[in-house]
Amino acid sequence: MLSKSGTFTFILFAGGLFAFSPLSTDMYIPALPSLAQSLNTTVPAVQLTLSVYLLGFALSQLFYGPIADRFGRKPTILGGIAIYTVGSVVCMMAGSIEMLVVGRFVQAMGAAFGQILGRAVIRDLAKPEESARILAYATVIMGGTSLITPSMGGLITVYFGWQIIFAVLIGYAVIYFLIVSIGFRESVVALNRDAIRPTQMLANFGVLLRHRLFLRNTVSISFMFGTLFTFLSGSSFLFIGVYGVPTTRFGLIFTAMAAAFTIASAVVGRVGGRMPHDVIYRMAATGAMLSAFAALAMVVAGWINIVALVGAMAVLSFAMGIMVPLAFAGSMAPYPAMAGTASTLIGFIQSVFSAAMGALVGLLFDGTGVPMFALIAALTTGALLSFILIRPTPALRTA
Repeated sequence: MLSKSGTFTFILFAGGLFAFSPLSTDMYIPALPSLAQSLNTTVPAVQLTLSVYLLGFALSQLFYGPIADRFGRKPTILGGIAIYTVGSVVCMMAGSIEMLVVGRFVQAMGAAFGQILGRAVIRDLAKPEESARILAYATVIMGGTSLITPSMGGLITVYFGWQIIFAVLIGYAVIYFLIVSIGFRESVVALNRDAIRPTQMLANFGVLLRHRLFLRNTVSISFMFGTLFTFLSGSSFLFIGVYGVPTTRFGLIFTAMAAAFTIASAVVGRVGGRMPHDVIYRMAATGAMLSAFAALAMVVAGWINIVALVGAMAVLSFAMGIMVPLAFAGSMAPYPAMAGTASTLIGFIQSVFSAAMGALVGLLFDGTGVPMFALIAALTTGALLSFILIRPTPALRTA
């Protein structure tokens, strides 16, 4: 059943919700150089479609959690899918970069529901000690889709045109709308009638931001998402345009990274309850930082080996696959009554930061890999240091 936690169908359902946004980026990335040519525009203008996507994603996240706490998960999910579908249609029909930017913004406003409400549904139905495990397994499902979608995006772009990517995304949205309509039963036991009051929303945000456990996990994982979107924004132009990787093979880079991420999430699901989460997280963050500096050293030294660079990024992705479910579970643990609002705030912070990093790497691009990999190294360092330096205060109340 879709509303019974711990079952395979429930985990598959939650993973499918998580997948809305990654599908919309992973399948799209290989098409960026072709888009620049097709729409007769510049590299920064095409990269803007990613930053605008993240901005729309961030802004809409501020509302999905509170709306879902007030009206329920099911109607909010259906509304998000409807908005996502409209945005995808606009993208598919776009004849200019301006129209594509608008479409991506609307698409992102819809896609934001997936991870926000996927996490909230898990928190609704699972016990706190189970949520990290279920989050990890749902992330495995999400990561599994990312194993094939980058290569799909490259093949679709070369053989059918970038517009068909959005046709595929529309089909996914329609199928999920039917699944939720027919198979999902509302997971909220008691609706919070004050959740969408602006004063209450701000008060709830303030409570969460004052809780150092929430802050520690949110700041650290935001650095890691900044790392991811730095690579997403800059990699296609670097690997395809500078290093000469064919568009049809470029997706294999993300397949390797997605495979590492997926395996890591599965590992967390299996061993997450056997070791302290803080210890696992610090080990993963250290591994991410070391792999990032290894990649930077290769590029600075002028030793451009695609396999070695992808290998370093796969190690980083493996570390991130461990960190993500632990960070989200830790961030939402203190206030289960505000699970939707907590999920919203985490998503907003990480998305705004990621949008800024995605735009920054475009501005810094100089025809070499140094700016992108230097930024990735700095961000992974921030992820580790913030987790170490922001220490939870035991005296703070949890609920």
